[in-house]
Amino acid sequence: MLQRVRISEPAKRLAAYPHEFSGGMRQRIMLASVMLLKPKLLVADEPTTALDMLSQRDVMEVMTELARDEGVAVLLITHDLRLVARYTQRMVVVEKGRLVEKGETAQVLRAPSDPYTRKLVDSLPQFQAGRRDRGAARSPLLSVENASLCL
Repeated sequence: MLQRVRISEPAKRLAAYPHEFSGGMRQRIMLASVMLLKPKLLVADEPTTALDMLSQRDVMEVMTELARDEGVAVLLITHDLRLVARYTQRMVVVEKGRLVEKGETAQVLRAPSDPYTRKLVDSLPQFQAGRRDRGAARSPLLSVENASLCL
């Protein structure tokens, strides 16, 4: 199972201490230990919190791959709408413990009907043709002219 969650040198890792693992490795090891129990439902509560973007993607890709291969349903609990958009088919929005909206993920994110959901979706950065849709125009951070690449 450690191999399936992409842990390098799994036999060697069995003798290692937790502090010797990165955050992403710890999440994947936890996933391996849970999947050994053959669950029908995996509850993933903020599975990528405190991980960098690459580790987040790795953990989520491994989790979805294993869940698909093993026929396990995943309940993803997160505030990260990027993860919701990429990894879910259906979503539920909860505000202060009260369900405010549910439906197909793409539909809810494209046209939220509840004011709270709209507020969440509107808080996401919107990019179009390299510029933000909302807010004041910003000057470029870097401008390069007459550049060439020398190898």
